[in-house]
Amino acid sequence: NLIVSHSLVKVFGATDEQKKIAKVGNSMYLADDGNDNLHFKAYPESIFRANFIVKPIPKVSVGINALYYSKWYSPIGTVADGGLILNLSSQWNITKTLQWGVSVKNLLNEKNLSPMNSNAGGEDISSGTPAWETTTGWTTIRLNF
Repeated sequence: NLIVSHSLVKVFGATDEQKKIAKVGNSMYLADDGNDNLHFKAYPESIFRANFIVKPIPKVSVGINALYYSKWYSPIGTVADGGLILNLSSQWNITKTLQWGVSVKNLLNEKNLSPMNSNAGGEDISSGTPAWETTTGWTTIRLNF
């Protein structure tokens, strides 16, 4: 099973007032890159997702989940680097009622900030959030009855 998606987000137009506010850095939603091009703040323009699941044998499945997001404009007007998040998981159906799963999250230990928008004018305005956990492993045992 393979599912792939890509989204591309661009600003195609804005009012003169919105452009003026973005140019001086006071817009909560729009950023000007210095070349009169507008970009959404706190939103990467390019996002790629892929989910791949394979069953090498009937009772075992292995999956890879990938999320890539491009650079993005932060609420404080800086350009934040994008990132690549990879998660790996497996599940073994030991019996009809007993399952064992193992997963590794953030396999590449991505540390770039995750896009976010803060309250306009608040003291908590930041360039993003460190929302990605470090590389961690998880195991689950599920009993269905």
